[in-house]
Amino acid sequence: MNTRSIALFALAAFAALANANEIAWSKSFADASTSAKESGRLVMVDFYTDWCGWCKRLDATTFKDGKVVKQSEAYVAVKVDAEKEGVELAKKYEVSGFPTILFLDGEAVVGRINGYLAPSAWVDTVDMVLWAHKEAPKVAEALKSKPEDGEANASMAVILGIRGQGGEAEAFLDKAVSAGYQGDKLAKAYNSVGDYYQMEANDPKKAIGYFAKAMAVGKTSSDRSYARTSIMYCHMMAGDLAAAKKVAKEVMDSKDSSQEDKELAQSVLKEEG
Repeated sequence: MNTRSIALFALAAFAALANANEIAWSKSFADASTSAKESGRLVMVDFYTDWCGWCKRLDATTFKDGKVVKQSEAYVAVKVDAEKEGVELAKKYEVSGFPTILFLDGEAVVGRINGYLAPSAWVDTVDMVLWAHKEAPKVAEALKSKPEDGEANASMAVILGIRGQGGEAEAFLDKAVSAGYQGDKLAKAYNSVGDYYQMEANDPKKAIGYFAKAMAVGKTSSDRSYARTSIMYCHMMAGDLAAAKKVAKEVMDSKDSSQEDKELAQSVLKEEG
């Protein structure tokens, strides 16, 4: 191989490596919808605006993470400017805060992420969206035959919470608790309903109650750490900086917390007020 060929080969290899560290964004929502239909995948729509700081942070950190990029092969991704070409689409799906990420099966919303998530939290959340989409028919069928089944009710609470149907999710969660269910889906259900009250209903006080329960029953460090950092954000939403800083210190000291969690907690501890 001559020198020029070696140089071209190296350039091609570098380009391939660079592309491997980026999500394959579709050119338009229409293209993404067509591709998703042909491949049997969901569409992930990232609604953003030019002025949104958290949108830029999502692009610079989470969407560049290797695990996030690898996971993105499971869906078709597209970015939509909610104040330009995506005005009507944002109205259709009642998108008002940014970033808002929707996972669509055709026109149906099967997953919703409101706001910024660090890479590990993103991977965990999207895994749940993909799980919920796959398992929803099975869970619905299980509830038909055993409507009081604790695990099935907890699973349906997770699924509906992920879809932004918080009121219905809460009802299934109550049934799971009444049935005495204590399995791993319980904390996920509490977190899912907590997300609804934090992000959709804009009721951080009520959300804190659900996240606190998730921390108490969580069987995995990821479920507990997600709940703890969510409580921190809820206090910030409510304007209670002292309470947010108190929880931020707990995040810093907790063995459950990832490095990403601790970095976010550090940013809260630096807040003045």
